[in-house]
Amino acid sequence: MKHYFKAAIFGALVCTLFAACKKDNAEPSAGDKPLIENLTLTPNSAIAYGDAVTLSGKLSDAAGLQSYTVRITNEGGDIYNETKMLTGTLFNLAESLVIPLPRNAQAGNATLSITVKNSKDMSSTEDLTLSNLTVPSFDQLYLIIGTRSLPMTRNGDLYSVEEIIAAEAVGKIYAKADKTGLFWGQVSSSIEPMKAGDISIGATSESNLKITFNIKTFELTIEAAEQWTPITETYYIYGTISGHWQDGDIVTELPSARMTGYKSGEKKYWTWTPPGLDAEDPNNSVPGYDMWGNINPGLFRFKKAGAEEYVLFDGNIITGSTNDRSFSFITTAGGPITIKLYHDGTKFDKITLEASDKSLEYSHDGSLSINGAPAPEKITFAGADLSLKPGSLYMYEGMATLTADQTITATQADLTKIKPDRDVFTGGGNAQWKMIGSAGDWLIRIDPFGYTIYACKITSYPDVIYMDGWGWAKNSSEPATNWIPDNRLCLQRKSPTSYIYEATFYNFGWTIDVSFWSAYLTTPDYGNRTIASHYFTGVEPQGNGIKLPSTAEYTKITVDLKDGFDYDTNVLEGDASQYYKLIPANGKQFTVTLEHFDE
Repeated sequence: MKHYFKAAIFGALVCTLFAACKKDNAEPSAGDKPLIENLTLTPNSAIAYGDAVTLSGKLSDAAGLQSYTVRITNEGGDIYNETKMLTGTLFNLAESLVIPLPRNAQAGNATLSITVKNSKDMSSTEDLTLSNLTVPSFDQLYLIIGTRSLPMTRNGDLYSVEEIIAAEAVGKIYAKADKTGLFWGQVSSSIEPMKAGDISIGATSESNLKITFNIKTFELTIEAAEQWTPITETYYIYGTISGHWQDGDIVTELPSARMTGYKSGEKKYWTWTPPGLDAEDPNNSVPGYDMWGNINPGLFRFKKAGAEEYVLFDGNIITGSTNDRSFSFITTAGGPITIKLYHDGTKFDKITLEASDKSLEYSHDGSLSINGAPAPEKITFAGADLSLKPGSLYMYEGMATLTADQTITATQADLTKIKPDRDVFTGGGNAQWKMIGSAGDWLIRIDPFGYTIYACKITSYPDVIYMDGWGWAKNSSEPATNWIPDNRLCLQRKSPTSYIYEATFYNFGWTIDVSFWSAYLTTPDYGNRTIASHYFTGVEPQGNGIKLPSTAEYTKITVDLKDGFDYDTNVLEGDASQYYKLIPANGKQFTVTLEHFDE
C-alpha cells in the first residue's frame, strides 16, 4: 500500500511537469497575437511610384501593443521598410507615406505588408497588393538648397541645372517645388529616395556648377560649369532699403549701394550684400558707405552706373529711362540679405533676394517664388482662406473666426518660422499654435517671406480699442509702423465687464507718439472715433495722442477707460473739428500704464 502511494505521487508529479512543459512550448493561439482589422489603402488603384497613399486600420492587443512595421517589396526586394513604436492596447492607424521610386524602376506589382508586434513579442502580418504600379514621368525636378528652388531641365533620364552655388551648400532633389511628395537625400555617399540626409552640393568656395541627376540610377554628377569673370559694368541699388537710416531714399549712386558684376559668354549677373564695415574702417557708420550689414524693408530699383537706365518692376521685370518709384521691387524683410540681378544675354530674367533663412525670386514674367516654392494663390490659417491682399505682391489676409484654446495650423505658410502675436497665440517655433486671445472674428495677415503675422479683432469698442502711431512694432525684428491705419495695434478687453485694455509691442525708442481709437477702419466713420489725449490724466500730450518714453524696449500697455464712454456724434472737436465729442461715463479721466517686459 505504501509503495503504491509513492508510485501514484511520482506519476502525478511527472504528469504535471510534462503538462507544464508542453504548455510552455506550445504554438501561440490566434488569441495571443495582435489583431489587424479593416486594413485599407487609399487610393488603391492607378498608383505610381512616388505617389502618396494612406494606410488605415485598427491595431489592438489585450496585452499591449509594441510596434508596427510597414514594408513595401517588389521583384527587386525591399523598397520601403519602417518601424514605429506603440503603447497601449488600441491604435487607430492612419499612416501617410510616399511609395519610394527604386533604382531602375519597372512597372509591375508590389506588396505592402504591415507587421504588428505585442508586448509578448508575438506578431501578426497582413498583406495588400499594389497592382500595376507605374513609373512616373517628371517634366522637371527641383534642386532645393535652403530656401532656393532651382528647376532641373529634363533630357531623357537626366535632369540638370547650372547655377551659382554657395560654398559648402547642401540640399535635396524634389519632384515638386513645394517640397511635398517624392524626394532624394543622401545616405553616406549614396543618393536614396525619401532619406533625410542632405546632399553635398557646393564646392569649397562659391562656384558656378552644373548638377546632373539620373532619375533611373540616382547617379549625381557635379562639375564646374562655364567660368564667370569680373566685369566693370555695374548697377546701383536705389530706393528705401538702406540699413543706415541717414541714407533715406537713395536716388544717387552711393558707394554702399554699388553692385559687383560678372560675365560668362553673353550672360551676366550682379550681386550686392549690404556692407557692414569694421570699426577700424574710416567709413564705419558713415552714410553712403556703411549699412551696418543690413537692409530694411522697402522699395528698390536698379540703376546702371553713369546712365539713365533702370531695371524696374511693373508686374514684369522691365527696363526704363526714369527712376520711377511706382515701378519698384518690394522687400518686406530686412536683415543681411544678398540681392542679385541676372541677365540671360537678351533680357533681365530674374532678381533674387537671399538670406540664410529666406529667399524671394522675381522672374521676368512676374511670377514669384518664396522660400523655394511658387508664391501660393492663398494661405489657409485656422481653416480660413487668406487671399492675396489687394495691391500686394505676396501679403495674404482674410477673416478667421477663432475660439478659445483653438489649435491653429496653416498651409502654404511655415508657422515654425513665423513669430506669433504673443497677445493672441502661443506655440512659437511649432507647426501648431494655440489661441489664447479673446474669441471672435479676427483679421489675419501673413507675410510668408518676412515671416510675420498681423492679428487684429475688428469688432471695435467696447470689445477692443486700437493704437496707432510710429516707431513701434509687435517685435523688434519687424519693420517699424508709421501711422498705418490698417496696421494698428489691437488692445483686448481684460474682462467682459471692465473697460481695461491691454496689448504688448516693441518701442524702438525714437520718442514716439501714439493715439487711441475706438473703431477699426472698416467702420465708415472710424476716423472720427478717437480717444483724445485730453481725456487722459498723467500723460504727456502730443497733439491728439500721447508721447511714449524714448527707451528701446518691449512694452506692455494698459489703457484704463474707467467706466467707459460714449460719443456725441453731433458735436465735433479737435484742431480741425474732425473728431466726435467723447463723453466719459461719470466724468472720470482715463489712464495709461506702461510696463517693460523681457521677450
